[in-house]
Amino acid sequence: MGTIEESRFYSFRGNHHIAMIEKKQKRNQKQLSSILDHMDDVVWSASWPEMALIYVSPSVEKIFGRPRQDFLDHKNLWFEVVDDADKPRVKKAMSRLAHTGKNKLQYRIVRPDKRIVWLEDKNWLVADSSGKTVSVDGIASDITAQKKAEQALRQSEQRSRSIVEVIPDMMVVTNREGVYLDIITSSPDKLAVPKQMVLGKKVSDILPPAESAMVMQAIRKSLDTGNLQVAEYQLDVPAGKLFFEARIIRTGDDKAMALIRDITSGKQTEQRLKESRARYKSIADNSPVGGVPIHPGHFRGSKVYLYQLENDPAYRPGSKGHLWRPHPDPGPHTPQPPQPR
Repeated sequence: MGTIEESRFYSFRGNHHIAMIEKKQKRNQKQLSSILDHMDDVVWSASWPEMALIYVSPSVEKIFGRPRQDFLDHKNLWFEVVDDADKPRVKKAMSRLAHTGKNKLQYRIVRPDKRIVWLEDKNWLVADSSGKTVSVDGIASDITAQKKAEQALRQSEQRSRSIVEVIPDMMVVTNREGVYLDIITSSPDKLAVPKQMVLGKKVSDILPPAESAMVMQAIRKSLDTGNLQVAEYQLDVPAGKLFFEARIIRTGDDKAMALIRDITSGKQTEQRLKESRARYKSIADNSPVGGVPIHPGHFRGSKVYLYQLENDPAYRPGSKGHLWRPHPDPGPHTPQPPQPR
């Protein structure tokens, strides 16, 4: 057995060691508290499975706009402030935590001043030495600025898509020399060559000589006058032989923008209309009778017949009686006027 002095020595040494450990723990705790106090993120811990808050870092006041003590006094306040639209999703995510062991979710909270704050909450289960889950710890970050940036990006992309949708085919930016600076198109098959092969090239490198000269004249005139210029041309592209209309306007000292539309359908309709008019005109001009049907209820007279009508003092345009007036030299197929019933 040791002497009393030895016992006192070892007792002092043991107490000194314990004091050193406690001092170190206090220092570590102080350092941890300092870190938590200056963090922008909210560090929290809640009981499991009750999810009653047992710790929350001071930064909760800045993000949630409520006193820290409120969350400690009202254990479920953290869930009550979740936006109603997000509560079902948050509740479902927390119920899955028992199976997944960890979560990462984004949701909104409503501050007392009604301001909406987006949070990204990362949380995980914590077990004791026996392996029993005793709490869930987490870190909640304010991602409102990120969400606003994402929303602004989506709106910008939507505007860009809307612009492309409004522009039926393409938007082209060139300089005075006709160098292609930018191309936006919703119909790549209506480009003479792929976009990546067009940028940096000149109009004269892409379009045939006649079309190139027409477009370049419009570009330069637009840059010189500042007025809108319109050029129409036909071009062989992967989608076929198409007609285009380019509306060109100055956008800078040395830049012009062309809004280009495929007008092939309109041109084809216009051509069919011309052919139809020419065909019926030919029939009317060579008909031996006073009138030929154009469509139900409408007739066109021959040259002689129209001459007779126009020189008749009683002629009134649209008069059915005059429309059916027999030709001065009726032939065997002259139509007869309708008989009254």
